[in-house]
Amino acid sequence: MPWGKLFFQVINARLSVPLSGTPYDWETSEWWKAKKWAFNTLDRLFERFGSPSQLPEPFKKDVKAFAEHFVTTFAPEIFKVYLQQIESYIKGEQWLSAKSKSAIIRFLSAWFVFFGYLILLVSHVESLQRQAQGHMGLPKASCGDSRQHIYIPRA
Repeated sequence: MPWGKLFFQVINARLSVPLSGTPYDWETSEWWKAKKWAFNTLDRLFERFGSPSQLPEPFKKDVKAFAEHFVTTFAPEIFKVYLQQIESYIKGEQWLSAKSKSAIIRFLSAWFVFFGYLILLVSHVESLQRQAQGHMGLPKASCGDSRQHIYIPRA
């Protein structure tokens, strides 16, 4: 989906020149407004098409095929891009606005509600926790051996 790749490019783009001013000034710059809208658009698409079984009846006939394609091919790419954003933010490679962080957290929350794919994140949580040290609330998330059976489905 070319339009989806455009959103990914906007989200993944890095500023070649550091922004001057305060974080509030950064958030109100055109650059971060474009990133905010890319995040919000992807989130909205996921909310609308991320769960084909929960589509309203009038829309099922028209968009069910697109929703199923979206879930199998595009939604996992959104997940990967968002994880990359979290990792680069935690490593200090880039700054994320509060609205961008909020969009990422909204998406991840919806992802787990619709899919329950916590298993995809478990491998990342430990390394993110070590690096996070207070960023984005990740240190509060833990999945020790005593709780792992709750989140990871058995085969």
